[in-house]
Amino acid sequence: MSLSDLYWREPLWLLLIFLPLLMMAMNSLWQRRQLLLFADASLIPWVKVSGTNRSNYLPVMSLLLGWVFLCIATAGPRSIKHLPAEYQVEPSTLIVIVDLSESMNARDSRPDRRSTAQQLLDKWILQKPPTLAVGMVLFAGHAFELLPATTDLSVLSHFVKSLSDIRLPTAGNDFPAALKLAEASLSVRQNHRRILVLTDGDIELSEREKVMQIFTQEWNKLNIKTSIIGLGESNPVTVPNTVNGLVKFQNRPVLSQLEDDWLKKLSTSSNINYRHYHQANRLNLDTIVELPALRISPDIQQQVIWFEWFSLPLLIAVLLLLMSMFFNQRKLSNVRSKSNVLPLFMLFLLLPVFAVLEPVAYAGDREIIEQAQQALDNKQYRQAQQLFRQLSSFESYFGEGTACYRQKDFKCAQQAFSSAAWVTSDQLNRAKAVFNLANSYFFSAEYDQAITLYRDAGLLGLDNDLIAINLSYAETMQAAIQRHLKHIQQSYKRALWKAATTGERNPTLAEFVADYDSSSLLTADLSSQQSEYRVSTQTVQSEVIRLLGLNRQSGKISSGRWIETERVLPQSTAKMLNHLFEMELGILTPLKQPQVIKGKRKW
Repeated sequence: MSLSDLYWREPLWLLLIFLPLLMMAMNSLWQRRQLLLFADASLIPWVKVSGTNRSNYLPVMSLLLGWVFLCIATAGPRSIKHLPAEYQVEPSTLIVIVDLSESMNARDSRPDRRSTAQQLLDKWILQKPPTLAVGMVLFAGHAFELLPATTDLSVLSHFVKSLSDIRLPTAGNDFPAALKLAEASLSVRQNHRRILVLTDGDIELSEREKVMQIFTQEWNKLNIKTSIIGLGESNPVTVPNTVNGLVKFQNRPVLSQLEDDWLKKLSTSSNINYRHYHQANRLNLDTIVELPALRISPDIQQQVIWFEWFSLPLLIAVLLLLMSMFFNQRKLSNVRSKSNVLPLFMLFLLLPVFAVLEPVAYAGDREIIEQAQQALDNKQYRQAQQLFRQLSSFESYFGEGTACYRQKDFKCAQQAFSSAAWVTSDQLNRAKAVFNLANSYFFSAEYDQAITLYRDAGLLGLDNDLIAINLSYAETMQAAIQRHLKHIQQSYKRALWKAATTGERNPTLAEFVADYDSSSLLTADLSSQQSEYRVSTQTVQSEVIRLLGLNRQSGKISSGRWIETERVLPQSTAKMLNHLFEMELGILTPLKQPQVIKGKRKW
């Protein structure tokens, strides 16, 4: 809560704050007038005593400050607890533009720039006022409207969570097209139009010029306020691509950095402001996009339910008055008596009360953690996940990861445990987060990554006996998959030799895998594991297909021995959107990686 959110029950009582100043001024004039009765005005400086002891100010200053807080308490500070719908703030529209180019995969922000943007949006969407409609636009080589403006919080949260799996079909940086889409969405809205951009600013020079022209020329007369959030750091880093390699140009790894200077240059316009994501993370959504503040007129304040805050300034005033009594008594007494200890004792007795005093209507971080932990204990994992997600601490990230893990949503668990590991400075807590992150990768059948993380957890100080069992199973499963891959490759070579000798058409690897009945071999490997460490055959088969460089759709070529039909359909929102974006560009075959536009760079 900020001072701008405060209202006053009786604001005229605040004028009494100036009463001591008025009395002091009148007293000074009266003393001067008394001196003039027996001394000439020119002699007054010689009559007055100078050099007052500074210790004399302590009782007076404590008394004055106590009076100020008494006046504040009497004025009745309060803030809104519940406001009827008819008195809500005017509707506003916010279009969020998210950069999904390859450079957003850079890992100079943890875990990477794209995930940082998603985490920020996930946090800010929960802070959205009910009257704010939010839409989303994505851009890479082309720009796409992900979601028209809506006030539905559940819909917004769903699409924000889908961002991690969305892959746009073309590579590049068509920022100007994204601005045009946002402008088209805002053109049908009349009140308080806003744009929020999350980007690293690593954009081609030609595109920068177009962006600058839009902001400085085309939007001069449009009342659209734009907030830009810079993602990443100013030091150049390599850029991972979508196939576990690095983006390269002329056989050299591409380096990307946050173009801080250019983004600051954009913010020289009066309707544009820029913040680095570290700074933006500490602010709420209203402050970042400069939404109009809600102010309640006096004639409707009787219809509002309030938080009353008068008890806080009243308690401070009592403490200050006790301090004034204590200092004054010490000044008048040459010997410190036992009675002087009483005000000090009362002061220290009231301080803890002041520290814990808080309106019960406000749920603090600790209360949210306790509610989330209770939901976790009651196996209400979805509710616990949503509660933990409201906070940004090690405890909340770890709790969210636990809730996701128990729902077997291992991708969500990976993201949460990874955030927990990075946010904490305590080495043992980091080791616990890394260990659970390794477990999440284990049950996703990504054994290479799990083995590396188990070893990291050991280096961070986790008990080696605890790690040894899990590490052993991960290494066993990794070896089983390697044997399985070798068996497939050898069988595929024999199939090619047979096709060459009989004159048949050579089968592709995708066709061979689809017709290759090796599920019994893989099931035998899995059945040797204890039930608590058993990963589903489907998950392991998906990992094998990924390691072979094939997409999941290759299993649909024939009988579906590798990919069960019911596991493919229905597809997730992100996958359907990926296909939809491809169809919008006339691409009918699903892409393994984004197409590079001729004459444009791919990051």
